[in-house]
Amino acid sequence: VERLILVKFADRWLSNGLPVKRLTGIKPAERLFKELRRLEALSSDESRVRQEYFGLGLPRIAISKAPAGEDMLAHLKSLALWRELPLHELRKECQDQGISTGGLGSADDEQGKELVERLLLVTCADAWMAQGLPLKRMPNIQSAKDLAVEYVRLDGASDADLLKEYKQLDIPEQVEVPTKRRELLTRLQRVAAWRALPIHELRKDCQELRIATTSE
Repeated sequence: VERLILVKFADRWLSNGLPVKRLTGIKPAERLFKELRRLEALSSDESRVRQEYFGLGLPRIAISKAPAGEDMLAHLKSLALWRELPLHELRKECQDQGISTGGLGSADDEQGKELVERLLLVTCADAWMAQGLPLKRMPNIQSAKDLAVEYVRLDGASDADLLKEYKQLDIPEQVEVPTKRRELLTRLQRVAAWRALPIHELRKDCQELRIATTSE
């Protein structure tokens, strides 16, 4: 009933573009409306918009450069919406963007926070995206940060160190060892990514390669 009232009678919110049909009731809609108004009031002060944007929880190294003020504001508004969406709408939002929705916690509140974090990661961490990190498959910001650090470490390693690390993977001697640095680096970064992925994403890779995922 509350949702019907919200959609049928909240003309002001509808005229302001509030996605009331995606919300669970009047209180979430009211919170979102107030937050969007607050953010809109910041639009004339780019320094405050920037301060909020860089306070979202992403490491500074994840962002290559500050987006334009209007883009930062748009991302902040998206985050405000995500925080008010019910779990099934968050899942749909992630699925529409190709973001993994597996491997979540057991409680609904916990799942919601994890999905919001994944949306934030994919939307704002452009520097990590440019590095080639599989952000849409990562479980959280910390995992992405750890992988980014590993990518940088490997990229700065000498050819000899890369070869040494590659040999430590215990690949059978019959498999030809790459002779070019780029191939060595690519393989080691791929292994680093596998180690960082959650188990449900590893299963997907195994299934695509027709590798057994059970011990039977």
